[in-house]
Amino acid sequence: MCESYIPDGFRFDPAPVAGELAAVRFVYYQDPDQTEPAEQIQTLTTLASASWEADVENISNHLKAAGIDTVIAEAERQLAAWRQRHGT
Repeated sequence: MCESYIPDGFRFDPAPVAGELAAVRFVYYQDPDQTEPAEQIQTLTTLASASWEADVENISNHLKAAGIDTVIAEAERQLAAWRQRHGT
């Protein structure tokens, strides 16, 4: 079952934004095996952050630089095309 705003049957194709997705993943996991979170992510998730606001803003800036807006736009484009094809 998908979230209510994502219809059952829709599948996102990551190929058009593979580079951006890799860069976004790098914001969260800075090791090639993606097993250890990046330091700033770890400080947030372990409640060790000295400044939540500053850390969240920094992470948001890194995500934007990595291309998260491009990934979101592509997902929205694919979903709109899927909805048009399926009349939803």
